[in-house]
Amino acid sequence: MTEMSRYEQGLGVFERLWGKSRAEKVEKMLEGFSPGMRQYVIEAMSVYTNPALEPKIRSLCTISALTVLGRSEELRMHVIGALNNGATKEEIQEVLTQMALYGGIPFAIGAFSVAGKVFADYKPEK
Repeated sequence: MTEMSRYEQGLGVFERLWGKSRAEKVEKMLEGFSPGMRQYVIEAMSVYTNPALEPKIRSLCTISALTVLGRSEELRMHVIGALNNGATKEEIQEVLTQMALYGGIPFAIGAFSVAGKVFADYKPEK
């Protein structure tokens, strides 16, 4: 049996995080922007397949980073991904609260706004 390429692993991560239809939309958006960027991002997402951290923890780490960087557009997708990876609403809220200490209250408030909208609209994709 052959080992999956980093690209194939990354595509699997995309689907696990966002469901097939959302993953396809993200992939098409990246393709429209730059095929090279699409390749880079998808291969980079293969880090989620490393067993040293479970996917839920990786998702919570990503939420932390995006919060302190003030990247609310990306944060929305990664809150969905964290929920799909088994994180609870309470775990996500706790991460956002802790990030107020490190990234600042305004960034955390913005992240709570994004997460609240995701929680209200979230429907796991089958």
